[in-house]
Amino acid sequence: MKELSKTTSKVRTSLSLNGKLVILEQTMSMEISNTWRRNELKVNLKSLSDRDYQRQVWVEGVMPPGVVHDDFDLAVHFIFDDTDLADDVQSCIGEFLFNEGEADCIALVVESIDAIFRKYGTKENDGFYINTPEWSDVVLHSERALDKLNENDEKIN
Repeated sequence: MKELSKTTSKVRTSLSLNGKLVILEQTMSMEISNTWRRNELKVNLKSLSDRDYQRQVWVEGVMPPGVVHDDFDLAVHFIFDDTDLADDVQSCIGEFLFNEGEADCIALVVESIDAIFRKYGTKENDGFYINTPEWSDVVLHSERALDKLNENDEKIN
């Protein structure tokens, strides 16, 4: 059985018509069918946005309580293999992304990781990747994407 999470928000637009102010209100519905996958995306974005976590967990292998294994490879497989985020992020809207704003943020994460892979290949270790100059883009875009998802989740609650 699919979980369904739904929220509605109102968008206000004002314009002047024949010298009178007219306010138009449109109700937008945000709905997703897979909250579990959304939560998994948020966990991956959190790890991609936290340099201290990356050093401690991915490089040094010191796992936080409750975590048996984590590394960059898990985030990559989630984004590039387990979902359509890398191939067709728009198709994830309605499944575990609410809207194009979220999809645009995720597209930047994908592009920043892809840029590193194009430049350095896919065979390096986690310590190598997180120390490249381009890694700052991955961290920044992941943080922004996570903020966007959390912002939209707050609208539901």
